[in-house]
Parts: sequence; structure tokens; C-alpha cells
Amino acid sequence: GDEADPALPWMGQRFDDLENNQAVLLVGSWLRKDQPLLNHHVRKSVLAGGQVMAVNPVDYDFNYELSHKLVVSPADMVTHMAAVAAVLGADTAGLDAKADASHQAIAEALKSAERGLVLLGSVAQMHPDYALLRQLANNIAQAADVDLGFVGDGANSTGAWLAGAVPHKDNGLSLAGMQKEGLDACVLLNVEPEFDTANPGAMAALLSSAKVVALSTHISPWLEQYADVVLPVAASLETSGSFVNLQGDVQSFNGAARPVGEARPAWKVLRVLGNLTNRQGFDYESSQDVLDEALETVGEISPDNSLRAEPSLSVCLQAGDDLQRIGGVPLYSMDMLVRRSGALQHTPDAWKAGLRINADTASQLGLSDGGSAVLRQGEGELTLPLTVDERVPANCVWMPTGVPGSELLGEGFGAVSLEKA
Repeated sequence: GDEADPALPWMGQRFDDLENNQAVLLVGSWLRKDQPLLNHHVRKSVLAGGQVMAVNPVDYDFNYELSHKLVVSPADMVTHMAAVAAVLGADTAGLDAKADASHQAIAEALKSAERGLVLLGSVAQMHPDYALLRQLANNIAQAADVDLGFVGDGANSTGAWLAGAVPHKDNGLSLAGMQKEGLDACVLLNVEPEFDTANPGAMAALLSSAKVVALSTHISPWLEQYADVVLPVAASLETSGSFVNLQGDVQSFNGAARPVGEARPAWKVLRVLGNLTNRQGFDYESSQDVLDEALETVGEISPDNSLRAEPSLSVCLQAGDDLQRIGGVPLYSMDMLVRRSGALQHTPDAWKAGLRINADTASQLGLSDGGSAVLRQGEGELTLPLTVDERVPANCVWMPTGVPGSELLGEGFGAVSLEKA
């Protein structure tokens, strides 16, 4: 679906406008934990009488009541979205969709809203069938005459799109493209591949045959094993810079603390590497110089969620007899800073090591709450304590990415097997 990528994905509405929606459909989104401040605005719309609905792979808890919710397996998310589209008379992307009362209610709420939003969350964006979910969400939004929005996949994801740092179409390589073509060398900028990539096993195999230069705030066993050179860089709060938020605002800031030891701001390290390799255009004296050049290159910032094509897409994640893994990244596993915060890891929002399934699935597999189970995915396997959690749909295992142990497995969504340890 690369050819359909919007020019500059964004929230779809200004933040304050979220409070004025009569209907919001969350797709693959635990907004309360993904984007708590955005969730606060959405909550205010509920307090004003608006409806919030959801299509999710887990019955996530919200601090407001959902008017309608479809809690389904990851593989079934696309068919349920297609059913909502069918009720509205929109294109179902070739999927055979059978609508019921729940789909009808969601469609009617969106259609009757004077202002509404279909919002794709971070779980949707990590889904193997994201291109299909995005196409269906777009079709639903157009048919219901409401806005389409994206929560992004990080604090500066809009800035990454703006700077041309997101691989799509002819701009850079995706992981699949890298695997196909191979890599001779790779520069990692504040990335822990075992936790920050969709498929840590595939990334490990890819980088094991490449020269790796890591610019990082922290060292890790993985970097010690695979990196040829590790250069210490400042954390984001220890340097000046700029973020572009989800409504397209450029927000610049100064460093709040001095970098530790011999660490330097990443832009300075990259500039020196450019100088040492005799590259042109590495004459920046400040982060403001970098920002000025980026904005000059981009011109006027015009957030735009319009899909630029309607590609022919086939379903990647097939529903079948296999158990399905539910991935996603917990709130305090998002980056190398929060993952190393002892205080945050002791909060209820930190993922406690374990696998989660519902009671019926546990009974079918002969598993019990508090026991240990072996989860297998592809060539990887992992033994962890088991928790019975009724928020998880039948025939599914909730095991996120970005948490200890996940580096031994494959993609966050896919077929897995589970048995008693």
C-alpha cells in the first residue's frame, strides 16, 4: 500500500476540535494509553454528549463509556471494518462483509454526526493489514462525511514524514526491502532493534551480516553483540531541536540538561560523520540551521491525509485454527528511556512479564491462571507465566512487542502456538 501513502499524515482535526465531535470511531487504538492528552479531548466530547466507538483486538479500558465496541481477533478486524463500510454503501476493498446490529449502529452514529472522526491508532498502524485497515477507514470516513485521522507512531512522526525520513514508495527501504536487497552497512539512531522493530528476529538476521554504527543514549547486550561502533549521543531532553506535532505545529526547544559524559547531540555527531566522509551540505552550526534547511526544502506545511491511490490489496493475516498473537507496544515500553525507568516499570501501566489469554482458551489448552506456558512463533519460543484476562478475544494471546522476551519472537501479529511449560 506504499503508493497510497498520504503526503503528510496527521490528526485529521485540530486538537481542540476533538472535543466537538458527535461521533468518534477508534480503530486499533488504546487512546487512553497511546496518547493520553488526545484521549482527554475525546473524553470531553463524551461528557458533552458525543459517542465514542471502537474496533479493537483487546477490550481496552477507557475512562469513559464506549457507545459500541467490537472486540475481535486481529485477523477479523478487517472484515468488521468492511462490514461497517458495507452499511454505509462504501467500497469494502473486495472483502465479503456481513453486517449485524453493531456494525449498523456504528455506521449510523458516524453518518448522523455533524462532526465526526475515524481515528487509526498505534495498534492499527502495527497491524500486518494496516494498508487495508487504512483503506477501509478512509472509505468509511468519506461515506459518512467525517474526518480521517492518524495518531502517529511517536512524538515526532509527523516531523519524520515532513523531513522525508519515512520509507515509502521510492523513498528509502522498508525492512522487507532491506531483507530483499541486503545491507552492507547500517546506521542506527537511538534504535534498539530488538525492541523497536516490528520483527526483531528478521532485523537481527539482517544486521548480523552488516557493519553497524549505532548512535545511542544507552548500551545494551544486543548492541554489544551486533554493533561495530557505538557513539554516545544526547537524549532528546539534553539537546535543542524541533518536533512537529500531530496537528502540524513546529515546536522548538532548548536542551534541559547537559549531555552525560562525552555524549554529544545526535545532529552534531551526524554532521561530523558527514564532514569526515567528505559529504556536501554538512556545514550546520546549530540545530536551528538544520530546521531552517528542512523547512526551506518542504515549503509550506500542509498536513494531508488523502490517500493517493487505491491499490489492490490482499489480506495478510488469515483467520484460521492457529492461535493469533496480539502485539502493540505498552505505554512504558516505547523507547530506551522509559524502558530503563525503574519507577515507571513499577506502575500499573508497565507490562508485567507474562502471556494473557481468556478463560475459554485457557480451558481448551489445559492451561491455568498463574501457570507457565511456552509460546512459539516461527523459529522463536518463549516461556512465561500465564494470566487469564477476559479482555482478550478467544483464540488469541496478548504478548506485546518492545518488552523483555519479545525479542525472541517474530512480528507482533501472527500465528502462534501455546502449550503448558
